[in-house]
Amino acid sequence: MLWRSVISVEGLGLVLLSGAGLLMTVPSQPTDEVTVLFLPLNPVHSGLLLVAGVLAAIAARWCRGLAVFAAAQAAGFAALCCYGSADKASTVFLLDPPETFLHAALAFAGFVTLCGLTAARPRGVAQRAPGY
Repeated sequence: MLWRSVISVEGLGLVLLSGAGLLMTVPSQPTDEVTVLFLPLNPVHSGLLLVAGVLAAIAARWCRGLAVFAAAQAAGFAALCCYGSADKASTVFLLDPPETFLHAALAFAGFVTLCGLTAARPRGVAQRAPGY
């Protein structure tokens, strides 16, 4: 299934990105940031992305899990995108604009995956009741 592959690849990417961020920030303070690829990550944000990646890998096993994960991803990362657009110093994640765009992209990916899953769902033929 295409959407299962999409969520699996996304989960693997998030695990690798957050794992690199966590490994680079192990001896530092929770507020210290390191740059992984183009994203400045702190340990809290890396942990959040790690949890999302692991949940994506788990959800990819079941169709209902895919739908629930895609809906939660769309809603959660859209909220985090709005939260990250606030003042940087007021957030626990210390979000920069590249991270906000990452969250917007993940929210969009969750929405597209949810739409694709809904469109690809097999539908039964509605049968008329006897006498009609």
